[in-house]
Parts: sequence; C-alpha cells; structure tokens
Amino acid sequence: MLLCPLLAAAQSMITSFPHITIFQPDFRELRLQCIDRPSEQDSSIMLCCAGAFTHDALTEFGLENIDGNHVSCSQVFEGNTSPDLTGVFLWCEYGYLFLKKSDSQIAECTAKQYVTAFEQALVILDGEKVDFPIKKYYEYAQHYRVLAEWNGRLCMIESDVTTMDVFTDAMLKAGVTNAIYTDMGGWKFAWYRADDGSVKHIHPVEPKTKYQSNWLCFIK
Repeated sequence: MLLCPLLAAAQSMITSFPHITIFQPDFRELRLQCIDRPSEQDSSIMLCCAGAFTHDALTEFGLENIDGNHVSCSQVFEGNTSPDLTGVFLWCEYGYLFLKKSDSQIAECTAKQYVTAFEQALVILDGEKVDFPIKKYYEYAQHYRVLAEWNGRLCMIESDVTTMDVFTDAMLKAGVTNAIYTDMGGWKFAWYRADDGSVKHIHPVEPKTKYQSNWLCFIK
C-alpha cells in the first residue's frame, strides 16, 4: 500500500461549506497524546481534538481503556475491542493511510515506523461513503467531527448540529476523499491556534470526565 504524501500547508486555513467547517492547520507532526490533556500553553500545538473512543467501564484509567489498538509516540498499545471500530488511521513522517480495519495493521506499525495510529469508525474511504456502524447517528442531530483528507491534505472537519448522513453527504459534496470519526464519548471540546498565537475554542470548555483519555494534536 502506498502512503499518501504529506503536503505542507502554507498557513492554517478555515473553510466553510453548508453544514461543515474544515480546519487545515499548518503542521509537521500528528501526535496521539494519551492520559495527560494537552496544554493550551504549548505553542507547538496548532489544533487539538478527541481521538479514539474510551471504554465505558472505567475503574482506574489505563491505556487499555482506549477502544482499539493504538500507537502513541511510536509505542504500540492494545486497547478494547469494539464492533464500532471499522477503520484505522496510520501516520509517519513520510505520509499517512486511511484503511479498513484488519487485525494485523496496528501490530505491524512499529516495524513500518508509524508513530501515530488509532482505530475508529470509518466515514469516507477513497471518495466513497462507508456504512457507519452506529446507526442511531443517522437520525440523531449533534456536532460530529472527523480526521479527514481534503485537497490532498490532512484536516479536521466539524459539522453543525445535524445528522451523520447529512454530515457525510456534505463532506462528499465538498470533495473530501477520506474521513475517520473522532470522539472519546461524552465530550465535544476542541481548539485551534489562530495566526496571532491565541487559542480559539471550537466548543466551550467542559469539565474533565472519565471519557477524556486521548487527543489528536497537530504539531508545528
């Protein structure tokens, strides 16, 4: 499988279409940060949002509470299994891949030098809609968010309050080629860094909950 090459953005961009907002940060690294919530004071972080689902039955937190196997800073961790995990995202300094899930992919990450990876629900693959595993989201209107590829570059896409079906169709109409869901469960908070260095909250700050476990950070 060929990696999608990393294309550098000249600057961070925010683009709006009906029902969706596309955030394209200027970044050089995509990091999955686990356990410790990323600090807004870290000026290298250009955008931060939720990553993989967090398992519901938490007594004390461990990396195994994150749903799906995952790679953080080149270390492979085994997480909970879930039928909702239909895809995997893999990233290294040379490129990235959106793929349908197979049991061997995450296990092979270290040998292939992937430094970030996680399993989630696929939404779009190679320009085609993927059947979303959580069927109630087709009827339930809320904010949805994905890690996506648009115009050959990685980005984060946020919906307005709408259904998953409307969200997916809006992304396809805008030309999104790949998208994988991002959501820890019960938490919508995300933020990006504006050109003047200030932090802009995409959603209001919410109290830290047991579901806050892992974050995608676009690092400049």
